[in-house]
Amino acid sequence: MWFSIPEEMRGHIKDALLQLLPSHNSNTLKNASICLAIIGALEVPDGLWDQFLTMMQENSTNEDNHFRLASVQTLGLLCEFLDQYIDKQLRPEQIGQVLHATICNIDAQQIELSRIAIKALQRIIPYTEQNF
Repeated sequence: MWFSIPEEMRGHIKDALLQLLPSHNSNTLKNASICLAIIGALEVPDGLWDQFLTMMQENSTNEDNHFRLASVQTLGLLCEFLDQYIDKQLRPEQIGQVLHATICNIDAQQIELSRIAIKALQRIIPYTEQNF
């Protein structure tokens, strides 16, 4: 169904969702993360949204914790959707990007961010076998 939407409109939808990531409303942030993760799971493995993982990785180092939280959460959900619903694989370099963004956000000073990062890491670990 997603691919029946014209490409230009899909781009507008993705841009609008990305603009929601710094939201301080937890429901908005969570729903934007879910939508982006689903779209990413559909497009990233096929090379249709190559900049997505780079954006999420860059956001995961942002000074704004909401950006960081949303990005890490989105990456964890991406891997969950790939594993459970989409049946597509990330390339090894993409897995490396996801791992880096997740591991770098495990910080004893940031409890909520660490909790989300650890949860995301649990979803990502099954993909790491092909990297080692």
